[in-house]
Amino acid sequence: YFLTWTSSGQTNRLGVEDDVDFTGYVPADYFLHESRKDYYSSYNQGGLESITPFTTGGYDSEFTEGEGWFRSAFTISTTLFTSTPGIYSLGPDAEAKYVLIGANEDVNNNNHDVDVTIGSGPANNHTYNSTKVNKLSYNIPLTYLGSVSTGFLFNPKAQNDRNTVGYISVKYAHSFDLGGASTYKMSVLDDQVSTKSFLSIDNFTTSSPCWLFDLTNHKRIKTIISNGIVQALVPNSNGEKECYLSSEASISTITDLKGVGSMGTAKFTDYTSIDPDSAYLIISNEKLYNDGSGYNYVNDYRNHRTSVDGGGYNVVLANIDELYDQFAYGIKKNPMAIRGFCNYALQNWSTPPQHLLLIGKSIQSVSCRNNVINYTNNLVPSYGYPPSDNLLTAGLAGTTWEPAIATGRIAASSWEEVKKYLDKIIEFDANQTTNLATQIKSDQEWKKQIIHLAGAEGLENVAIKGYLKEFEQIIEDTSYGGNVHTFSKNSSEPIQNSISDLITDLINNGVSLITFFGHASGSGFDQDIDDPGAYSNDDGKYPFLLANSCYVGDIHQPIDIFSNSIDWTLHERGVIGFLASILIGESYPLKVYTESFYRKLGQSMYGSSIGKCMISTISEVQQQTINKNVCLQMTLHGDPAVVLNTHKLPDYTITNPDVYTNPQDISADLDSFDLNMIVTNIGMAVNEELTLTVKRMFPPESNVSEDPIYYLYFSAPHYKDTLTLRLPVDIANGVGLNKFEIKIDADHYIDEISDFNNDIPAYSLWIITDDIRPIYPYEHAVIPEPLTSLKASTGDPFAPIETYVFEI
Repeated sequence: YFLTWTSSGQTNRLGVEDDVDFTGYVPADYFLHESRKDYYSSYNQGGLESITPFTTGGYDSEFTEGEGWFRSAFTISTTLFTSTPGIYSLGPDAEAKYVLIGANEDVNNNNHDVDVTIGSGPANNHTYNSTKVNKLSYNIPLTYLGSVSTGFLFNPKAQNDRNTVGYISVKYAHSFDLGGASTYKMSVLDDQVSTKSFLSIDNFTTSSPCWLFDLTNHKRIKTIISNGIVQALVPNSNGEKECYLSSEASISTITDLKGVGSMGTAKFTDYTSIDPDSAYLIISNEKLYNDGSGYNYVNDYRNHRTSVDGGGYNVVLANIDELYDQFAYGIKKNPMAIRGFCNYALQNWSTPPQHLLLIGKSIQSVSCRNNVINYTNNLVPSYGYPPSDNLLTAGLAGTTWEPAIATGRIAASSWEEVKKYLDKIIEFDANQTTNLATQIKSDQEWKKQIIHLAGAEGLENVAIKGYLKEFEQIIEDTSYGGNVHTFSKNSSEPIQNSISDLITDLINNGVSLITFFGHASGSGFDQDIDDPGAYSNDDGKYPFLLANSCYVGDIHQPIDIFSNSIDWTLHERGVIGFLASILIGESYPLKVYTESFYRKLGQSMYGSSIGKCMISTISEVQQQTINKNVCLQMTLHGDPAVVLNTHKLPDYTITNPDVYTNPQDISADLDSFDLNMIVTNIGMAVNEELTLTVKRMFPPESNVSEDPIYYLYFSAPHYKDTLTLRLPVDIANGVGLNKFEIKIDADHYIDEISDFNNDIPAYSLWIITDDIRPIYPYEHAVIPEPLTSLKASTGDPFAPIETYVFEI
């Protein structure tokens, strides 16, 4: 409960009614009492979403009609009872109410036909569809009611007709004999003759003075106890008055008041005064703030995101327990605290927040209601069931199914897991900083590598490979210029456990993106990629994993062994982010979502964060209603501000190992050879024209006065391209050690990250021959002393010993 106070203005208080002069009043005959039985033992999930008229997807994460805590579903005749003692037989008809709800999940079997009989009355028939909620009310004679309790008989008329009940109630005229109760709730009617109703209450148990509270009109009414009879006067108010009778001994005494706010200051945080520009929000739980020695890694995370290396964001760190008080009326584990806070920021700050990171484990609400351990371990709650972090802000600021703020979560249950992910994000972000010293092929080429994994079998596998081919064409085009490696399941076993050595090598050396499309359970894919501990990728070479499958993205379960996302994201290596569905994933909606996501990531929003690409993707694909679940349930486990190894400019490079000849060994027996040069773009892919300049420097002993220069014009590679220049051997001048100066974009026509990696100053190539060439004395040389020997050299330094004849 919250108490607020002010030093001025009107305050809310109960008015005291102390009139106990009962002279001239006639006791009322009855009051109205509602006997109600609520049911909340079982969670009804509502209906399944339709994908086509004949197939269904998963459950809608938004709260839908028929969803909630009710009685367990029944398919056979079932009688439920509510107590109805103390009936005043001369009173008016009773009002019976009940809530009847459809519990069928199958969209093709959703018709209901139920007879409901109240007490001894006739049956009422109800026919309805799907998971509709029927709130029904009937006026019935008091004679239908039982003297102790009244039964509600629910009789489904069709086989397997699943129904459930929210509550049953009977509101009836009750005598003023309270049957020994020590507290009682009653509805008091206006007296038709006097200005006040005179209550004379018998059989009420109390050992102290008692009070009657008029809850409708906010009055505290004094009572008199005479010979065991409680008497009171209740002023008329033009209608029923909900009243509550209680002894003073039953009133709880407040012995301690705790101020709201994380420091108990009794003041909420004034978030309006903060007004950060394009804020980065972190919401976490103070249970993660202490490593046992007072060190706070959540605060370190904030500091990193505030730093230049971390993006230089304006970070606002909010404590979830404080948000419960400030935005959710003090109701713990209520996701409306997060939604309310975000809505407040969106409405009141000059610029909307850009990213929302939830640091803390979420456990689905249905697992927390009746389980203390799960309730305690639910550190930062999600929204809806099945849970959807996107729904925490979806619908705010003019959005529909897309979150109003790019949202991700680190589902950490301990400070150790916060530290593991923080260490990875620091390493990962360090790789995003442009450093000319590391802007070389060996340090940067891994960022272009992408793995596609195709699961399933037969025709489904063929279709999936077709989807992946479409994704490949997008991501290998501008602006990402990726290099896709595709691996397909080739086993008929449910799970293919054999892992290609190439996959292992790729992940160990670094890849940016792994996209899986196929079948999965919560703990793995049907094309297994083993445990993250099996790989040695480090130094920030952590890929982003996009899983098009079922269940593997469910980070909201009480036990984390059911989530591949937990295993791979919170490992000290593993991945930097994991995007996957928490529930059933249908192939076509997943294909539509991922195709759009690829276009955002690799093209139209290249250089933007993963979270913002997700927002734009959902905004685009939500136009088709079949995509609702994939929009709401594709869950990002990781930091939404992650930018996936992108660059602001292209960067073309060539190194000595990128040059080779065809044939490999060049001899004077050939008239020409091919010089092949691999140009690699380790930056942004653009559609431009490039020039490659090749200068051939003949052996020093040749007679060439000016080295020839060749120009190759070609389309700038998105990732990598091989250029071929056919050159003459030139037996007269080319035999021996040739050197080639190779330059990319020698005139600096294209703006690049670095120009220092564009050249090979001297690529060496031996052209061999079986002949020997005179080397001493030099041609046209004048020798001042007698010549004692003639010297010559082979064109092949590795030629075997031979006998040569000199002709002089």
